[in-house]
Amino acid sequence: MMTERKRLLCLLLIMSGVALAVCGITVSLLYHAAIEQTRERLMETAQSQARLIEAVTRFDAVYSSGYSGGAEAATLSQITDAHENYNGFGETGEFTLARREGNAIVFLLSHRHHDLSNPRPVAFDSELAEPMRRALSGQSGTVVGLDYRGTAVIAAYEPVKELNLGIVAKIDMAEVRAPFLWAALMGLGAALLVILLGSTLFVRVTSPMIRRLQELYVTAQQELTARKRAEEDLRIRDQAIRSTSSGVAITDARQPDRPIIFVNEAFERVTGYSAEEVIGRNLRLLQRDDYDQPDIAKIRAAVDEGREVHAVLRNYRKDGTQFWNELTISPVYDNQGDLTHFVGIQNDITERKQAEQALRESEERMRAVLNTADDAIITIDRRGIITGFNRSTERMFGYGKEELVDQNVKILMPPPYRDEHDDYIARYLKTGEARLIGMGREALGRRKDGSTFPIDLAVSEIDHLSLFTGIVRDITERRTLENEILTATTEEQQRVGQDLHDGVGQELTGLSFLAQTLEDTLKQDAPADAQLAGKIVAGLRRIHEQIRAISRGLVPVDVDSKGLAAALSDLAAETANNTDVKCTFTCSDAVEIRDNQVATHLFRMAQEGIANALRHGRARHIEVGLTQVKHTLALYVLDDGVGIRENDTKGDGMGLRIMQHRAHLMDATLSIEPGGKGGTIIRCTLPRSAQS
Repeated sequence: MMTERKRLLCLLLIMSGVALAVCGITVSLLYHAAIEQTRERLMETAQSQARLIEAVTRFDAVYSSGYSGGAEAATLSQITDAHENYNGFGETGEFTLARREGNAIVFLLSHRHHDLSNPRPVAFDSELAEPMRRALSGQSGTVVGLDYRGTAVIAAYEPVKELNLGIVAKIDMAEVRAPFLWAALMGLGAALLVILLGSTLFVRVTSPMIRRLQELYVTAQQELTARKRAEEDLRIRDQAIRSTSSGVAITDARQPDRPIIFVNEAFERVTGYSAEEVIGRNLRLLQRDDYDQPDIAKIRAAVDEGREVHAVLRNYRKDGTQFWNELTISPVYDNQGDLTHFVGIQNDITERKQAEQALRESEERMRAVLNTADDAIITIDRRGIITGFNRSTERMFGYGKEELVDQNVKILMPPPYRDEHDDYIARYLKTGEARLIGMGREALGRRKDGSTFPIDLAVSEIDHLSLFTGIVRDITERRTLENEILTATTEEQQRVGQDLHDGVGQELTGLSFLAQTLEDTLKQDAPADAQLAGKIVAGLRRIHEQIRAISRGLVPVDVDSKGLAAALSDLAAETANNTDVKCTFTCSDAVEIRDNQVATHLFRMAQEGIANALRHGRARHIEVGLTQVKHTLALYVLDDGVGIRENDTKGDGMGLRIMQHRAHLMDATLSIEPGGKGGTIIRCTLPRSAQS
């Protein structure tokens, strides 16, 4: 907003500009008038002088023919004498008389200001003496141009035809302008003084009025801005109401039965009624005769109390079709606090209701399927908290519903799965590396009473819900059957091994003794036959050793608790003796395995690990070890070979699959990883409960 000082300055500038403009225009008009008067005066003077000279010339031509030099010389002599006694007009005004001689203008009279006694000629085609050049060219008139001095003059020029001369009456432009410049300066000073005095008086008189006008202006601007804002808000609100996709109906709370006074296009589109058909009627026309709805009583109570209410009703369109109406009714109060209107916002939620019904039916069907499934189905969130499960989960693990809800899924796991679970979820959420999700595996479950049982576990992720779903199958019966099959196979292997050792081995021993006796007898009587008998003895001994090796392979471990360590030690020694690889065995004195089947599984896994290191790893050193820490026993086979590829650790090879199968039968965990200094380490870890 403009300040008072700026306003005063602006006023002074305007008044000064007006005064200067008036003064300038006045002086300019007077100046131009003076120029025109000077032109006329000079023209009259030049013409009168030219006519006078012509008259004198004609007189001398008659009466002065005897003058020395002739009549023309007499005329010029008279003109010269007269000019010498003439002082000119004004300060710079004078007459000049000249003729043209060749390409030069020759002045005949002395000048008033320049070359007084002997005027110098001027070239005819130069820029000087413009008025005289025109006169000598036979022209008559006035001009503003340069005289013989190069000074700007206003001049009148006229030819003297009797003598072929030109006459010029001129005056300097500076002399013409001088009074007007002085008048302009004086007028400007007077105008500025008057402006200053007038502005001061104007400010003193108008300041109170201006302040009042400012106050009125500010007030008017505020009121106008507020009115425009209110009008804009009303326009936007009205446009929003009319264009919203929700139906809007406004009723008058001050009239009986609260009639409708406004509906928008969405209301017409949803209900099928036009505005003319519903204005003046109550909104219950949409209910028809369907008054047996619990939310109707809620709406009536809220309307009677003048408060907001939200309800869902069955309503009917004009054509009789039913739709579900989600209705919100809000009261409107005036500035005095009186209830004036109700605004109803309605939305057709028929499709949502149908979708909800379909979803409920789908959930009921899914719940029935889940509850009749034999497998336990468990849902957990990203923290491992159980969010849902089916009835088979309760039956399989022995927990009640209240005991599982909001519990960590670790309560269903024995060590070491319990200890690894949180780290696994955290690593998956951080890196996206899935070691279990999307694939099945065998593991151990833990019942409420603490007992464990083998399970098949498959885990999948529900991305958009940030949930994990696990399907758990109790494979106790399958594991029992596998154990029975493996036990029967092992027992049959042991029986065959024992038969080979006790039957075939003993017979081969007897045959070896007989062949040795035959060899000793033949050495004296038939040396050639004795040599053949010696080969038979050597062959029988080799066969005997092979039978013993087969027997030890079929029955590798003695039933006593120390048998596994001895068998592994023999396996390491035999490997070292039969190959160029250094193979050692390390065992803790505290390791005891009382279950011969478990010991056999571990021995077979060690055999497979050594075979892989020799066949694929190209190892130079192999270490077999048994360790026991707290409640776990571990068998490991470590080599310094070329190592194992990442995809080979998944168990694609037959040998690895067999080792994994044996580990599952023992409720053990098998891991195959790169060694710390190269090579590969195979580790089988089983809980103490599995050792017996």
